[in-house]
Amino acid sequence: MNIFQRIKSLLNKIPVIKNIYSRLAWYKGRLFCINNLYKEIMNYKKTQSAPLFLIFTPEHHNLGDHAIAYAEKKMLDELELPFFEVTNRQLEILDYYGLMSVFNGAMILVTGGGNLGPLWTWIENINREIIKNNPDSLIVVLPNTIYYGNTEEDLRYLEQSKQIYNSHKNLYIYAREKASYDFMNGIYNNVKLIPDMVLSLKYSSNASRNGCILCLRNDKEAILTVKYKHQIKSIVDTLFENKVIYSDTVLDYPVSVVERRNELIKKLYAFSSSQLVVTDRLHGMIFAAITGTDCIVLDGKSPKLRGCYEWIKQLDYIRFCDDVSELENVYRSINNGENKYDNSELLKYYDELKADILNHYKSFYKL
Repeated sequence: MNIFQRIKSLLNKIPVIKNIYSRLAWYKGRLFCINNLYKEIMNYKKTQSAPLFLIFTPEHHNLGDHAIAYAEKKMLDELELPFFEVTNRQLEILDYYGLMSVFNGAMILVTGGGNLGPLWTWIENINREIIKNNPDSLIVVLPNTIYYGNTEEDLRYLEQSKQIYNSHKNLYIYAREKASYDFMNGIYNNVKLIPDMVLSLKYSSNASRNGCILCLRNDKEAILTVKYKHQIKSIVDTLFENKVIYSDTVLDYPVSVVERRNELIKKLYAFSSSQLVVTDRLHGMIFAAITGTDCIVLDGKSPKLRGCYEWIKQLDYIRFCDDVSELENVYRSINNGENKYDNSELLKYYDELKADILNHYKSFYKL
């Protein structure tokens, strides 16, 4: 350590000096953001007569969220609507530097998922900032799940969100299952019911099937204990002669926008190569559905699993299991034939969503 580094180290131990350094670093970071991301977004707004933003798309580990974003982008491409994608990491940067109003006056689509409410407060808080800082925008929250508990803290948090959401004159929200729709329809304006976007996708593979995939949560939405997980593993080990692998829809590494499609294809291929998927993850169930893979679903904390199951309950190869001890019986009750994913009944909902987005776009920009 040279003399200048020693002096800096000593100065950093003085609270007043440390605070000054922190503020200078913040302003330096803000200036960098303004000259790069903020400027890029503003240039897009200036050069487009009808700018459209798809925001809050993932760069994190969750392939379920990536599949949602992939399906949303596919929908916009089908509508032939040019758009600018802003990821969750970019939004966090804009929020940190107080630049969330950069979208104001443009049409904004907020990516769907399972993130409304206090389960994932950082997401809900950014949603609030989007709404508060862009009063002159038209904002569409794509198919989403909401979850609130009954604690005093949750109820206070809900009241804050109600005030913020309902203060916006041009906000439209889509729920992706009935429980969320019923809840949101009672507290927010302009709410509609549309299935999870991933159910709009199709996937085909010639892979041969072998063994079982366990796709189980280990986060705050999980309700399965370690004991039950061991019991599940023991049952499927017996059924599949130990040909059992763990394959979560949440990876050990973040996925970039560029790598999104490749990572999704790899995961869908893995599902399509399996005889059975046992999961308590929503997109574990949905990936099994669209790949035609036999699937046993175990419940989680959020209502999204059972709610989204209602959209595909006609698929005989997707079954709910209420008790781990019934897992083997449920598996043996599945036909175990060749399955084909049929989403023809859901297409009318996606057509409705497309029509809504197109109408909002044309109306907002007076096209």
